Amino acid sequence: MILAWVVCLALSASAMAQEILDDAAYAGEESLRAAWRAAQGTETAEVGAVDGRPTIKLPCSFHARPQAALQQWERAISLDLSKADRVGVGLDVYCPADLPVQAFELGIGDGVHWSTAAIARTDLHPGWNIVCIRKSQMQAERNEPADWSHLRSLRLTARRGEAVNTVLHVADLRVLAADTMCTLPRPTLVDRLTQKDGQVIEGTVLNDLYAITTPYGQFMLPAERVVGLQSVGQGTVRVVLTDSQVVNGLMANRQVRISDAAGKVHEVNIHDIALLAYRLSAARPESCEPAAPMLVLGENRLAFDGDKLPLTLKTPHGSVNLPGRSLLCVEREPNSPPAAVPPFCVRFNRGSELTGTLAGDMFEVHLTALEPAKTCAVEVRQLVRITWPGRPHTPAGSVIITLRDGRHVVGRVAADSLTVKTSFGPETIGWSNVQSLTTGRVDPMQVNLKIWGRDAVEGRLVDETINFALAEGPVIHIQTAAVASVKAPQAEAQTVGSAK
Repeated sequence: MILAWVVCLALSASAMAQEILDDAAYAGEESLRAAWRAAQGTETAEVGAVDGRPTIKLPCSFHARPQAALQQWERAISLDLSKADRVGVGLDVYCPADLPVQAFELGIGDGVHWSTAAIARTDLHPGWNIVCIRKSQMQAERNEPADWSHLRSLRLTARRGEAVNTVLHVADLRVLAADTMCTLPRPTLVDRLTQKDGQVIEGTVLNDLYAITTPYGQFMLPAERVVGLQSVGQGTVRVVLTDSQVVNGLMANRQVRISDAAGKVHEVNIHDIALLAYRLSAARPESCEPAAPMLVLGENRLAFDGDKLPLTLKTPHGSVNLPGRSLLCVEREPNSPPAAVPPFCVRFNRGSELTGTLAGDMFEVHLTALEPAKTCAVEVRQLVRITWPGRPHTPAGSVIITLRDGRHVVGRVAADSLTVKTSFGPETIGWSNVQSLTTGRVDPMQVNLKIWGRDAVEGRLVDETINFALAEGPVIHIQTAAVASVKAPQAEAQTVGSAK
């Protein structure tokens, strides 16, 4: 089965609790090859790195080995995915600009049987791809699924599309935990109402509409959009919708009506309900996937107009306006101490990451997918996360700056040249001729430059700031002291000439 949607949002992975299966941080080739076994006719995996990030390098020799229809690697694991709160496996895959594969597959096995899922080439993009594969999307090989409670092997497969050699990099193989905001135990054949005294009624819920009052106003929720509702204490009810919205508030409905198998209609007071769960169906699937920009405010997740978001991020590199169309995620930094001005990380859809604080105490959003739609004011201190549908994509030919805090910015250097004081005197070099730049660990002004078509240059930078234009974003001013490295991995070699 080819999964056309399995490459997910950056934040989809980050929003989930994760158990790392393999962080790719091997001490050397010997330890990596001891963990990863190459199938017959497949080159062994190697220790790799992309932008300073450790990876498992997978050579795919489709040209050198024309008879090989696939390249495959396997490693031992000990994993139990049978629990409801463990929904699948994720990994990050780095792909070249021209990818000669038909599909990239992940399989998990119990020693005898395998379950697999495949990602089509059209759904893999140059640069990093965040891949999330759920158990429900995996197919059993030979109609005999792996035992989810006793998984012993994990397998990666690249299937040949063209007879061209290439290399893939993978990192951070992990267990995906359930989205706890949307997790409700769901029956398969009937609706189920569980009362606080433990009594259970199964049948068909008859309510057409639910009215709920929230801090952002009252909303009317048609029953066909409701997955379920749960009492969360102090009279508050949590309602999960089919588009992954989560609404918390006081329910105006006094009763829920449910018809049991004998046709008897039960009327249950809303305050006596512990959990109401609608049955699984095509209209109410097991997995609620967001299709619109989402705003997480405390325990609420609400769809909103993502193009109209008047936010500015104050960073060490200057203030940056945050146009919604260029973003993937605005997320409160994890484990940050309570503060009036909490720090946030912003991820752009072209690969950049910036940290800072949001300007102002309040901002306005237009909630679009609840009835009635309305504009409301939100306090920054209530904000947990904002997400947009999409996937990260690093444009070919981009310059990538790795900052000392581990973040990356992607785009182009706005200046034409840089000047380095070498042992032979100052030298001005065009930025278009720079293949990479690495700063000193102690003295960031001391740099090593790799230049297209000539020897490396070492010296001290004269400029203390790099003006950098983010891909589909503004120009920021990066202090050299904040830079770990600069790379232009996909740039073409040019004739070197010093700008005087």
